[in-house]
Amino acid sequence: MSVRSLLLASIVAIAVPVVAVAQDAQPEQAQPAKEKKICRRGPPATGSIMMSRPICHTKAEWAKIDEQNERDTHRVLGHVGSLQPNGAQ
Repeated sequence: MSVRSLLLASIVAIAVPVVAVAQDAQPEQAQPAKEKKICRRGPPATGSIMMSRPICHTKAEWAKIDEQNERDTHRVLGHVGSLQPNGAQ
């Protein structure tokens, strides 16, 4: 092998991984930013009427939580009517 072909092979061996690393770095920059967290006050800690801790979720997570809370409320309120005595209206 001549010095010239050895030098060329060395340059190619060094350049290929550098190109691969540069290509891998580009998709990371293109990823969307993390969703912003929205914090709400949670229920007070047991034994305290003032100390509540913030609970933080993304907007999509809060939407799911709110939907579930709404379903639970309607389910419970629907059962309240069935608790009335037979003669009561």
